[in-house]
Amino acid sequence: MTAVLGSDSAVTEAPLMSRVRALAMGQTLVKVCYIAIAFVLVRSLTSGVWNEVALGLSIYMVATVATTLSLEQSIVYQVPLQTRIAALGFARRTLVTLSGLGVVSSLVLCLIEWRFAVVGFPTMVAVALTVLVDAPLAMVSPWLIVNQRERAAGWWMGSSALLMFCGVVCASLPSGATTRTIFFGMAIAAFVRLPVALRLLWPVIAHSSSERATITLRLQLGFCVPLALALTGGVLTRAIDKWMVAVFDPTALGSYVIAAQEIPLLSVLPYAGATAIAASLSRKLAHGRVEDAFDEWSQQVIAMIDVVVPITLALVVIGPELLRVMSGKSSSTAAVAFQLFTLIGLHRVTEYGAVLRAAGRSADVIKASLVLLVLNGVLAGTGGAIAGMVGVTIGSLCAFVVAWIFALHLLGRVLSKSIGEVFPWLIWMRAIATYSPPMVAVYAFTASIGDWTTRLGIKCLLLVVVVVGLRTIERGSIESAPTPMGRNES
Repeated sequence: MTAVLGSDSAVTEAPLMSRVRALAMGQTLVKVCYIAIAFVLVRSLTSGVWNEVALGLSIYMVATVATTLSLEQSIVYQVPLQTRIAALGFARRTLVTLSGLGVVSSLVLCLIEWRFAVVGFPTMVAVALTVLVDAPLAMVSPWLIVNQRERAAGWWMGSSALLMFCGVVCASLPSGATTRTIFFGMAIAAFVRLPVALRLLWPVIAHSSSERATITLRLQLGFCVPLALALTGGVLTRAIDKWMVAVFDPTALGSYVIAAQEIPLLSVLPYAGATAIAASLSRKLAHGRVEDAFDEWSQQVIAMIDVVVPITLALVVIGPELLRVMSGKSSSTAAVAFQLFTLIGLHRVTEYGAVLRAAGRSADVIKASLVLLVLNGVLAGTGGAIAGMVGVTIGSLCAFVVAWIFALHLLGRVLSKSIGEVFPWLIWMRAIATYSPPMVAVYAFTASIGDWTTRLGIKCLLLVVVVVGLRTIERGSIESAPTPMGRNES
């Protein structure tokens, strides 16, 4: 497909939801594979080896986020602002920089191991080799997305996660598997991806024009480093509530880690939707077409509301049974925590930072991340001191609500809208009001069923009937309307 690189001309694009589905499937598979790795390893390894592997995986995750400085994000947001030749030069410079950062990070990891003996030198070498390869390969998905190859990007993300899963799990299967063998399995999986990545990035690698990128490395870092800080804040936000449980209700920590697990589909849908329109938003905002950018963003949000709201409410209904499937245990307290944590997903109908990044408001991205981090720490800590695990969850839920309103305020400043105008409140509340009563009825109707597997099956069957029925009624009312009913764009 012809690249969009820097062009604002009309191009043939796949429908928005088709692009979102492609990215969501890839990102969902990534999340599922990470969860599957943890579940397989915790059941196949001795507790001592699992503790070492868990520590090594945490080092790998932190190193992966920190190494790239989020430079790969600039491909989606800054390539569309340049001419095709300049954009290729920009992408090539980014690839070289990411490769250099991978080398530096790998050496730093080995130096840390040599000085502090964290996980053993062979294990750290395997982690360093994986980071060395992962750093430049982080550019593959953004490069495919900016060239409108969302399906290929989804396949790349999903297949990469599957390779990692196969490498780690296969290395853990032999009896006597060690931390070293598991991480070398992960490193081998990373190197297997390398030839495919070189093929996908070949236009960038082969670029030899003397025309320089119009965006300097300094400006690129100015855009990306704040984003990297925001992502770090996001990682801490996902961890701080668990730390609060460890402080105030330590015996419930294991249950809470499972209860606070993000459902992969819900966690990736908003990010996939925002990523699908990121390049277009950047072009529109760069050319001062604020109203057009708002219309496109609103369209994406409304489309996501139709998907996210029923899925979220359905997960709340089957929460107790789903938690038992994941953990193998029945706990009413953990079930309540899981249901409350799932309710946070009702506002995740988009990735709100996408508009801020598209507008170059990196400082606002950091502000939003810090507000959520601080609120989560304060409110989750207060809730934990009062009511243990459930109190932590309630505190986190309140923190997300307040931080959401603040994020909408920041978005309103970019899009010249008030908080009441920047988000389709009526459509969102109507969706909640439509699906909540029948789903509450399903929950109440099945509460007296003793066997949890039977209860789960009946719940799922009734939920399918509810969603399909409401969708059919809604479609029929639209078709029978005398005039088309559009979105109020005032």
